Amino acid sequence: SFDRAPHSVILLAVASSLLVALVPAGVFFRDSGEFLVQAVHLDIAHPPGFPLFGMLSNLATFIPLGPWGWRVHLGCAVFGLLLCVILGRVGASLAVERERGVVAIVAPGFLFCGAGFLKQTGNAEVYLLNGLLLVGLAAAFIEYVRRGDSRWLFGASFCAGLGLGNHPSLALSLLPMALITAPSAGLRRTAWCCVFVAWGLGVYGYLPI
Repeated sequence: SFDRAPHSVILLAVASSLLVALVPAGVFFRDSGEFLVQAVHLDIAHPPGFPLFGMLSNLATFIPLGPWGWRVHLGCAVFGLLLCVILGRVGASLAVERERGVVAIVAPGFLFCGAGFLKQTGNAEVYLLNGLLLVGLAAAFIEYVRRGDSRWLFGASFCAGLGLGNHPSLALSLLPMALITAPSAGLRRTAWCCVFVAWGLGVYGYLPI
């Protein structure tokens, strides 16, 4: 399959090398300094606090290489790389079989070559993680629509909760998905979806009341 083709591994290696090369060692721009402090000290950023980003970027500080800032920026670069990989897989799954290989390269390729994406890749910011969670949510929802398996819907719901724990803008994507799902989900399944969303939102327990 395309996923196992040698050229896909080469492209992934080249993309990873480029992202690592772009990672800065210190404060970059805008809220970068604030998020670096949050990551290193498990502090709280400006409202709404961005608890998921704070906890995940703190894990990056345990990388035993380079200064603190470089480690956190590298973690954000990993979010960007995962975003490209999942976007490629989602795009390929929606394409006809003979075009899947091309779509799997072109879809993330357009994103990867964008100036905005590359600028965010080397920056301690929440947007790449937000994009990663959004694409993960979409991937799980697409699988639910295709298969009708509730586990994919619950996974999408949990991802939605995590996404809201990263950036509230993800709420904009939930309304169309809810409108598609509600007529066939039933009361019990909808209740379980709410439970999984609440579970994902549990990351806000990181913030003091």
